[in-house]
Amino acid sequence: MKLSLIIHSELSPPTIYLASFLLCLVSGLLFYFTSTQVTIQQSNNQTLIDSTNQTNHLFTYTSAKAMAYYPVFYIGIRSDTLNLPHNPVSGFASWNEQSKYEKSSYWSFADTTKMQIKVDTRFDLGYKKYFGEYTENGVFITDSICDYKAFPIFIYNASDSIFSVGIRNAVGNLVREIYTLSGQWVPLEKPIDYFCATYSRDLVIEPNNILVAKLLRYEGEVKALFRLKYMYHQSIVYSNTFEDYVDSITWKQINQ
Repeated sequence: MKLSLIIHSELSPPTIYLASFLLCLVSGLLFYFTSTQVTIQQSNNQTLIDSTNQTNHLFTYTSAKAMAYYPVFYIGIRSDTLNLPHNPVSGFASWNEQSKYEKSSYWSFADTTKMQIKVDTRFDLGYKKYFGEYTENGVFITDSICDYKAFPIFIYNASDSIFSVGIRNAVGNLVREIYTLSGQWVPLEKPIDYFCATYSRDLVIEPNNILVAKLLRYEGEVKALFRLKYMYHQSIVYSNTFEDYVDSITWKQINQ
């Protein structure tokens, strides 16, 4: 209160506005850095700096609504250390960026000779989920935020061509499959469906580059084998198999 009196009595209005702005800015930065826990994790020769809080929250799987959503947090040059921001990459790209790819003569489709997919369960990452609703003007109003557990998905371009693995900021044509007791692979999700692609970004992976997405984990009590399946233009690419959990009701249903 004493500081407020000194500001109002001794400073000019423009200076007061500037001081108020700086105070709000510092308060916001302090809130961000105290509420976000940056973690550094390493597996083999790969280090990930994750800007999302570690948590114990898991998504609830609902078969009728399960849509494959694999948000992208990095696209670029392969490096021993990669920084994953707290939000996915932008779903939109500048005209210059998109035109660069449109004019390229090195376009191709991803297949097993060009693309490799790896899920590394030795990393314990987070995903920040925003809950809220859109206004009539299309503005999203956040009600709450929750962090969920995730694994990283590494998608490598091992070719001398470029290819796209989706639009906006989530990998398309990619679904999660589970291995049943009868020895069959069964899809748990439906491919993501885009209702509009206007001004959307192409998720282009250049030669010898890498894309890092996040696999949002489901809650469950039954340990099972999983894999990711990418299918586009009659080409199918599978990830490595990995262990995770599924709820007992879903496990019983897929094994009937």
